Amino acid sequence: MSAGTLYTIPIQVQGARIKAVAAYGGVDIKLAEGYEHGTTNKSAEYKAKFPSGKIPALETPSGFSLFETSAIARYIASLAPNSTLLGSSPEEAASVDQWVSFVDSEIFIPARFAKWLCLGQIPYNKAVDTNLRDRVITAINVLESHLATRTYLVNERITLADISAASVLKHSFESIIDASLRQKIPNTVRLYNTITNHPKLVSSFGETNFAEKALQFTTPAKDKKEKAPKEAAAPKEKPAKPAKEADDDEDEPLVPEEPKAKNPLDSLPKSNFNLEEWKRAYSNLDTRGAGGSLEWFYER
Repeated sequence: MSAGTLYTIPIQVQGARIKAVAAYGGVDIKLAEGYEHGTTNKSAEYKAKFPSGKIPALETPSGFSLFETSAIARYIASLAPNSTLLGSSPEEAASVDQWVSFVDSEIFIPARFAKWLCLGQIPYNKAVDTNLRDRVITAINVLESHLATRTYLVNERITLADISAASVLKHSFESIIDASLRQKIPNTVRLYNTITNHPKLVSSFGETNFAEKALQFTTPAKDKKEKAPKEAAAPKEKPAKPAKEADDDEDEPLVPEEPKAKNPLDSLPKSNFNLEEWKRAYSNLDTRGAGGSLEWFYER
């Protein structure tokens, strides 16, 4: 009998985590049929079960409804017969919860926001982007040090912590943790490959599209519309000065006025350089190097 119906989409790493836990623990779950993201989860019927309107979400045959990735994964793990997914002692169970919370809050959340920044889904800010990436790398280095003397995160068997870490690392390895960074974290990469290539788990995680170069923000190009040349304005006729009286010489200048010097810059064509775009590029991009603000400047 199925333990429940899972609402998710194929590209969602959170859903992959839950499917992997079920597969490893021997728990049968089925995927919701006809689920259409952006439509089904906004319906009144869906929100009656899952008020957040989010995925992943799980509905059991008894009508029990659950949302949030870590809660669903832990629930499925608790149903696994003869499984040590949650550890075999209170201390190990607490350690599992510790690592699940750590990878979610310190790796997945900042990595996801960094990706959204680069994709333009939220307004880009270079300082925020740099801070998020640094936070991810710092957290992964914690895993790296911990795994230097261990095969898995908690004990000598795969637990929910290891599967959760793999799901989070998949997202990062495909976006902001590129080949050069992965070379510096061999223990973490080893754990990832061990979990995602396990015979029971490989179908849940699928293929990993490792990023060779970390995802970066690219300033969107704006279409420059050529402005139609303005017609030269017809010269205004100057009102004729009234004729002076023959004896009216009080307003005559004592010294004749010299003609006003013409500014040589007035003869140059009008520049189409957008100063506001340059300010944004200089503020948000590195000054030098590929994709930097100087390269942007010379391409204009």
